[in-house]
Amino acid sequence: IKIKKIQENDAGGENVKKIAKCRDLILDFHVRWNSTYLVIDRFIEHRNIISSITTTPTQIQGLRKKQYECLKTFEYSHYDWDILGAFHQTLGYVQRKQRAVLAPATLRYTMVLRDEGLLMKLNEH
Repeated sequence: IKIKKIQENDAGGENVKKIAKCRDLILDFHVRWNSTYLVIDRFIEHRNIISSITTTPTQIQGLRKKQYECLKTFEYSHYDWDILGAFHQTLGYVQRKQRAVLAPATLRYTMVLRDEGLLMKLNEH
């Protein structure tokens, strides 16, 4: 997603367009338990944008009243963001522990596959 930001240039007083590159939001993948962490991580990364859209939808041109009211229902309070942050932190701990446990197993599995491939090539000759 590319988001255009218009900032006023202090030196010249003219508007300067800057394009900020953002990573896309992630949808939850129900068969992978750890995808929830990734979804929340990316959601928090976009907090400013989400808050801006849901807090002041009147700033968005062309919205119908029903769309405006719908966006307002998604507004997060500071408390909501704090709870989401705490949940994110907890899931992050689990995510890091999972990687620490699975990384050596994945490495061993990769080494076994590589060694089997080498043995098969040697066996052919």
